[in-house]
Amino acid sequence: MCGIVAIVSRPSRRPTPTAAEVVEQLDRAVAAPTLTEAAKIVSDLDVVLHGVPGMLTLVGRHELVAGMVARLDQLEGRIADRERELEVGGLSPEEIEHINAELLTARDAVWAVRKDRLNTAAAVGDFAGRDAGAAAIAGYLAIQQALSGIDRMEVRGRDSAGLHVLVWDHGLDLADPSLSAVIAHRSADPLFQNGSV
Repeated sequence: MCGIVAIVSRPSRRPTPTAAEVVEQLDRAVAAPTLTEAAKIVSDLDVVLHGVPGMLTLVGRHELVAGMVARLDQLEGRIADRERELEVGGLSPEEIEHINAELLTARDAVWAVRKDRLNTAAAVGDFAGRDAGAAAIAGYLAIQQALSGIDRMEVRGRDSAGLHVLVWDHGLDLADPSLSAVIAHRSADPLFQNGSV
């Protein structure tokens, strides 16, 4: 089955979280008395790290990411310890159900930050390269989101997928000879007769 993935972005009005805020939130999660409380804190962090503000915090920040991974590993250790409590036996059905619900919530929260936020930041960083500005990070985030959407399609949709990126207010000098050559070459393409490059 075929499909269309469209990513239309706009400037975010949310503040960019600081590295210290991210670490502090994960420290609170690690120290939380229950996994349910830890999961709530990590879920809140996941929301803060969505979109461009989150990418601006994470992209190219290898020390921050390493610190986050270490804390997520600690949380996964707590999750594994809690799972072992189920194996001991002697629990009532209600206790088993409560522990399973707690584990599900905690696993989902940790997975979202580790697999969604951190993996997306790594992919955007690979696209944008070192010292990328905010506009480049925002643009490459949109591209990564499109590629991620395409990846979720059936194989028949992915094998013929294409990506079209439209950027305006780009500030390119259209009189630059190297750029005008590209535009002249593209004018023969029926898809780009308006001078797009």
